[in-house]
Amino acid sequence: MTVSILDLNQKEVFSKTYKSVNLEGGRTVKALQPFRPDHLGQGYYYIVYEIK
Repeated sequence: MTVSILDLNQKEVFSKTYKSVNLEGGRTVKALQPFRPDHLGQGYYYIVYEIK
């Protein structure tokens, strides 16, 4: 699973990939290691979760 942060122009400004994330069927919740990109300024961003 990859978590990407995009700016308002949809340009990727940060991404983090988590390996070996297994999701069970149905509505599941999975706790992931937290991250906080420290180089992002204040503003609006898109957060995109991509599961492959």
